[in-house]
Amino acid sequence: LCPVLARTVPQGVAYHHAGLTTEERNIVEEGYRMGSILMLCATSTLAAGVNLPAKRVILRSLKAGNSSLDAGRFRQMAGRAGRAGFDSKGECLVMARKVELETVRHLVFSDLSPLRSWLTGHQLARALLEVVALKLVGKVSEVMSLFHASTLRSKTEAAGTDGETLSEELESCLQILYTNGFIHALDPKAIGVKTPSATSATNTQRGTAVTQSQLGQQQPIVTSSADVVGDGPPRTPPRAMAIDDTLHSTPLGDALVFSSLDPVSGQEVFSDLKRGLCGLRLDTDLHLVFLVAPVHSGIDPDWNHFAKLHSTMDEVSRQVAHLVGVNEGFLFQASCKAPAMARGNPNEPMKVRMERDREILVHKRFWVALILTELLGEVPLAKVAAKYAVSRGQLQSLQTIAATFCGMVIQFCDRLKWWGLSAVLGSLQPRLSFGVAAELVPLVQLDSVHPAKARHLYDDGFTTLEALAASTERRIEESLLRLRALESYRPDAAATKQKNSVIRADARRILQEARAAWDQQVQAGFDQAATRAAMQAPAAVDSSDEEGSPGMP
Repeated sequence: LCPVLARTVPQGVAYHHAGLTTEERNIVEEGYRMGSILMLCATSTLAAGVNLPAKRVILRSLKAGNSSLDAGRFRQMAGRAGRAGFDSKGECLVMARKVELETVRHLVFSDLSPLRSWLTGHQLARALLEVVALKLVGKVSEVMSLFHASTLRSKTEAAGTDGETLSEELESCLQILYTNGFIHALDPKAIGVKTPSATSATNTQRGTAVTQSQLGQQQPIVTSSADVVGDGPPRTPPRAMAIDDTLHSTPLGDALVFSSLDPVSGQEVFSDLKRGLCGLRLDTDLHLVFLVAPVHSGIDPDWNHFAKLHSTMDEVSRQVAHLVGVNEGFLFQASCKAPAMARGNPNEPMKVRMERDREILVHKRFWVALILTELLGEVPLAKVAAKYAVSRGQLQSLQTIAATFCGMVIQFCDRLKWWGLSAVLGSLQPRLSFGVAAELVPLVQLDSVHPAKARHLYDDGFTTLEALAASTERRIEESLLRLRALESYRPDAAATKQKNSVIRADARRILQEARAAWDQQVQAGFDQAATRAAMQAPAAVDSSDEEGSPGMP
């Protein structure tokens, strides 16, 4: 626990927000459910996704962050009190000034906002790619029919990202997927083929310009599957699609679907992986970590601090930064004025906007890669949080997101048959989950061993799971006593006795888990050997039959 919670939790008071670590969050939530914590000061994150019913909710402000509360969010927060199955009634008190009374009445008595569809932009493009890759549709006309017959948006006809109707945005997204090489569009008749530029001009005249604003203004990276699988030079630029065209997903489109990447992230990942295949630095974790750094991590750099860090990096890290596209001039400009994604800014040419957005994403991902590399180096969470001005809870969330994203990138590589890169990245995923060096992975996979404890046990001679399973409870207990991670704040005899009891129970759990895990590994080895022997036995019998019966016809 942080020092503040360590003092307040025993008094029955605690706080809850998104920056808490997993351990702190578990302690606070469990203590509140058990009744040990009687008052919980929380942000609006507690209103949804956490099952913590209360008898009374007090709202001290009509704002959540920088935005005002709406009726839906107000009812989520007030609904913590008097939950069905726990209480027969509940209370919600709102602290407001006289000038805010009318706003409070509106929040209490107004209707909820109508449900609206979020199937727009790259979400719509992702859905389109899925139905094509899974062969749920075969033609452009079938796409239109499917989405108009089975989506909420088709019923409400809500405006899209740029005010487009569903039909217009479907056309735009299909053309973007086609232009970027995610799908094939085959025209058996090949009649009335127009160039993309002519089509764009025609659509602009009728008010439905085919743009890439829905997909984050990303630059097209391939024109055909030839660029993905390397089976020849790029073919001619893609044409405009017709309503009777037959649709097929390309290898790149299949890779996006089966790795669960969205088109924006897929473009970034594909571009960086192709560059990595031509030159990958394996003498540092930084380059590999960058390849699996989440495209959308929710962590923005401190650009001034980023520029200073870049100027003091070691030579290997600077070379990696250069390989992935980090630019010192860009960092200098960003340190003076934080850059913003251009997206739909009509005052600049599209190519300029796409290049700028791509450059911003590269630098943001490298900033995240720097943070993750520090965690893989087992730098304490509090030290990394202070260095990069990120809360400890955000760092733990980033580890989880990065480990998940790493698995998605591995699936992406597998679908493109980049087996070598997939194998290298596969060794990184468990390290991202736990934030440890490679040698500690077997130890931290035990439920009772956290990274700091794993490092201590490793340095104390328990370098393998087998060594830990072959040890004794007393030997592990002595090692944990030296760690002193569970030392009490009260240096009296009762506290010392309680501490020793906790450590003894912990040593017993570690030994039991280690032996169970080792037994599973041994059994798995026996099963594999038996399977190999069973597969080889029929071949041996067949060969002996052939040698022993030369007279048979």
